[in-house]
Amino acid sequence: MPTKVIFYALSDDKASEDAKKVVENVEQQALQKAAELTLESVSRKARVTVLCDTQKQAEAFDEFIWQYPPERFIPHNLYGEGPDMGTPVEILWQSVYQSMRQLRNKAVLINLSQAYIEQQSGIQQIIDFVPHDEELKVLARERYKRYKQAGCQLDYQTV
Repeated sequence: MPTKVIFYALSDDKASEDAKKVVENVEQQALQKAAELTLESVSRKARVTVLCDTQKQAEAFDEFIWQYPPERFIPHNLYGEGPDMGTPVEILWQSVYQSMRQLRNKAVLINLSQAYIEQQSGIQQIIDFVPHDEELKVLARERYKRYKQAGCQLDYQTV
């Protein structure tokens, strides 16, 4: 069965004239949608990897999901922390991911990085995001094309 890849288009905040606020809003949208999808996946007993560009971004996502109320707790850890058997959610960043042989949690990979996931073997679902920024949108389109060429099942939704 081919890997299913879902792209979520992040909305443009046209109400804001300040470019920095637009970027922050899009980043916040991505974190929020990633957290919602992580919680949804964990509630289905799926094991999730969240892939970030940098350790700083991974730590920001970690901090973001710690803000959830106790009844919406997401059992997670940053790479290198937590129990030996891992948790339902592991948060990685690119430099760590590139040095790994394989992921511990393969049911769902939520891609907050701008990288194409080369090693799709065993990953059931990849969730990716299409930012409004034109340069980042071009990178997302390229990832979409590469997933299509790899024979993945593709879907596109708006946030």
